[in-house]
Amino acid sequence: MAASLGAPLQPPDGWSLVEPAIYRSSSLTTQQVPFLKQAGIKVVVNMAQDPVRGGVANAIHNEGLLLHQPCCADMGAVDARSHISDEIAKDALQFVLNPWNHPLLLTVSSAGGLEVATLVGCLRRLQHWSLTAIVYEYRLFAPNAPAYDVYKQFIERFDVTLVTLPPQVPDWLRQELKLLAADSAARIHSHEGGNRRRGDSGGG
Repeated sequence: MAASLGAPLQPPDGWSLVEPAIYRSSSLTTQQVPFLKQAGIKVVVNMAQDPVRGGVANAIHNEGLLLHQPCCADMGAVDARSHISDEIAKDALQFVLNPWNHPLLLTVSSAGGLEVATLVGCLRRLQHWSLTAIVYEYRLFAPNAPAYDVYKQFIERFDVTLVTLPPQVPDWLRQELKLLAADSAARIHSHEGGNRRRGDSGGG
């Protein structure tokens, strides 16, 4: 449903930029969906196990936005997968990192869900952030998460090699991967140079 002429647009709670063209928020209301259209959002990604239904789903459709629900067993089904898994995180990251789906919003169908924070944490692992920085950001967006947190543990153990990057990745990720490759090559070159120097010294 389009916003009334002159009515102020209401952003979702927790609206924040993850990376260029990738946003995050907590659960949506019907009144907040027109803001997404105004912000240029193309796809709404619901990371919760429960599907987005009813008025919010209708508002998303009426605004011409796409709704992607990777954690649901079936897009329109009531049953949902019991928990976030390696397969869900892998598929979701591959979808999120495809520029064809941008700009997109990561959200959940009900307040308090930790799935968005979990997926962003897995993305940070893919970006080679330090675990300390990842946990800090996770706690920033999930301050009420329990000390014994299965979602945080999932981030720590997630195997990033499962993710197949799309043929064309976002510019920001391409630049990061280029810098990481250059840093890795420099480390290898430095290590090999050190070995040669030690060998020359030993031979003398």
